[in-house]
Amino acid sequence: MAMPRLNPWGNELGSKAQASNKALAGNPATQGQVSSGLQSLLSNKGGESLAAFQKLSQAKLTPEQMKLAKDFGHVGSAYLVQKNLGNLDGSQSDVAQIVSSLRNGKVTEALPAIQKVSQNAKLTPAQKDLLTSVAERYAPGAGKVGEALKGVKGIPGLGQ
Repeated sequence: MAMPRLNPWGNELGSKAQASNKALAGNPATQGQVSSGLQSLLSNKGGESLAAFQKLSQAKLTPEQMKLAKDFGHVGSAYLVQKNLGNLDGSQSDVAQIVSSLRNGKVTEALPAIQKVSQNAKLTPAQKDLLTSVAERYAPGAGKVGEALKGVKGIPGLGQ
């Protein structure tokens, strides 16, 4: 099975990070969040990079800066999913849906595919953690709701 093609992502991530840094020229703390997110991403520390993207999206920014920060976060999240799940047997079309949706900022379209992929028995603990982190970033409480529904399936009429 072929490895996911990540080279094109490097250029896109680099340009998004560069544009964000340039737009945040007068805000060193927020520039640090961009740098931290990128460093964590490149070190394959999914949870840390997603947390940095989340902090960045909560900072007080101008509308232009916010758009750049969100774009950087979406592309970074898509990169992490592609890198860590791109070769997952039995889930490649769902992973492609997640990546495409995140990359284009259409987060709600990614959630059903995230749910399907999270049910793949071949997931490693690190992959499960990444999916949970992505779901929590874009739909806070999604992981807790999913866990709660697992226990409800045995009750007639519920969780079906």
